[in-house]
This record gives sequence, structure tokens and C-alpha cells, in this order.
Amino acid sequence: HRVTRAAETQVQTARAVLERQLDVIIPPMKPHEFLPKFASELGLPREVRRCATTLLEGWASDDTREFRSLSPRTLAATGIHAACDIVGWDDRPKLSEISATANVSRTTISQRKGCLSQYEDRWQ
Repeated sequence: HRVTRAAETQVQTARAVLERQLDVIIPPMKPHEFLPKFASELGLPREVRRCATTLLEGWASDDTREFRSLSPRTLAATGIHAACDIVGWDDRPKLSEISATANVSRTTISQRKGCLSQYEDRWQ
């Protein structure tokens, strides 16, 4: 398989053309759709997966939520990072492993962790 990088504007243009020509709407991916793949690759236990899902559901249901423009991939990675802390999993993956799996920078994940940690009360 060959992979070619594309600028975000190229992807947006291609998406718009497909939607217009095929007369369909392609919904954006949701953060929780990335969780199974990331969790599997990182070897996360079920409790961490459930906690990350709960945090993302809290974020999605909050009408006043900040960071609306974050990518679903970033939110999923951030949810995993926050869930590992909340659950207190001792064998947690390193931030660099989460970053590599999700293809999101370590800095971005760390900076955005607070936007999901605020929903910790939904887990307990």
C-alpha cells in the first residue's frame, strides 16, 4: 500500500466534491470511533476503555464544551491519557506511545487533557 500525505484543505476539498457529486453527506468521525483501535494497539484494559468512553460522552453531551474544534483523533488520545490517570492503571502506556499510536503530538495531548478530565465525576 502506498500512502500519500495531503494537506487538510485538499482533504476538505475532496470530501466536498464527493458529497456534491454523490449527493451524500459524509459525517465527521467521532472521537469514540478511534478508541477501539487505539486501545487495542496500546493493550488497554477494559476499565480504562470504559473510562475514556465515559469522558468522551461527557464532553459530547456538554453544550458549553470548550475545544469544539479539536480533531476526533486528538480527543480520543486525550481521553485515553486522562482515563489512565483517573483509573490509576499502574502499567499505563507512556505518553509517547499514545502519541505515536494516535499520530498526535505529546504536547497537544498533555495540553488538552484538562478538557476531558473535568468530566471525571461522570466516571465515579
